[in-house]
Amino acid sequence: MRQVAQAADFSLAGLYHYVSCKEELLFFIQYHTFGLLTEWLEELLQRDGSPESQLREMVLHHVKYQVDHLSELKLCATELDSLGGDFYQQVLDRRQRYFELTRQIIKRLGDSGQALRIDPNLAALYLFGMLNWIVMWFDPQRNDPKELADSLVELFLNGIKKTSLP
Repeated sequence: MRQVAQAADFSLAGLYHYVSCKEELLFFIQYHTFGLLTEWLEELLQRDGSPESQLREMVLHHVKYQVDHLSELKLCATELDSLGGDFYQQVLDRRQRYFELTRQIIKRLGDSGQALRIDPNLAALYLFGMLNWIVMWFDPQRNDPKELADSLVELFLNGIKKTSLP
C-alpha cells in the first residue's frame, strides 16, 4: 500500500481514506475493468452485425483495451483468487457476464450456418485463454494491436469452423 500511495502521490493515510485494504483496491480495479469491458460489449451486441463481425470487434476492443491498460489486465488475469467473499463474487459475476456475452457471439456463429467443431463454451474459454495471455508478452515496439486482433480472430475462426475433408 505504501508503494501505491507513493505512485499516486498520496500519503498512506490519504490512500486509506479511499480504500480500507489492499484487497479492496484489487477489487476496485477488477470490478471497474470488467464493468467497462462488459458495458462496451453489451452496446456492441445491441447493434446490427454478423456474429463474425461482432467477434472481430470484440477481440479488437479487448486487445486495444489490454494494451492501453496492461497492468490492470495483467492483474485481472492473475489475481481473481486473491479476492474473497463479496469482493470475489461481485468481480466473478462481471467476468462471467463478459464471458457469457462472448460465448453468445460464438454460439451465433454456429447458428448462422458456420458449423462449429467444438462446444461454444469451450471455444469461449480458448478465446479468453489466447486474449488473456497477451498481457504476458505484448511489446508496443513490436506488436500492433489491430494486427494482433486480426490474426487472433483468424486463428480462432479457422480453428473452430468445420471444413469438409477430401
